Amino acid sequence: MEKTAYKEIFEKSIYEIFFENAIKYLKPGYPAPWLSRYDSWAYITAFNPGSKMLREEENIRRNKKLLQDIKEMNYKYYEGQSYEPQSGYWHENGYLILNIDFETAKMLAAKYGQLAFLFGETGTPCRLIFL
Repeated sequence: MEKTAYKEIFEKSIYEIFFENAIKYLKPGYPAPWLSRYDSWAYITAFNPGSKMLREEENIRRNKKLLQDIKEMNYKYYEGQSYEPQSGYWHENGYLILNIDFETAKMLAAKYGQLAFLFGETGTPCRLIFL
């Protein structure tokens, strides 16, 4: 599938974050004012590298490794999930990582084989970043 097709799918996807006892949403191209007290943030998953579907057990194992990396780097994080709402074809768990700089976020997404991740900074809209 072409990157432009993935871009359309990822932009239409739902990104839910379990944030301080509430469900909050991220949407590429839109601000996330509920994150304004943080300098920057990223939403990253380790599920389905290269958008190739893996078995659930493998995805869970990979996400546990990502969480271990996040904890070792001492970032505050919240769990989340993303999914394609029209067909329900895919569902991925991920993490909203707070006060992470762009290069570190990019490195983590690349380490886990992701095609893209979400990134934002105070006062800017959420961006869909392709690697």
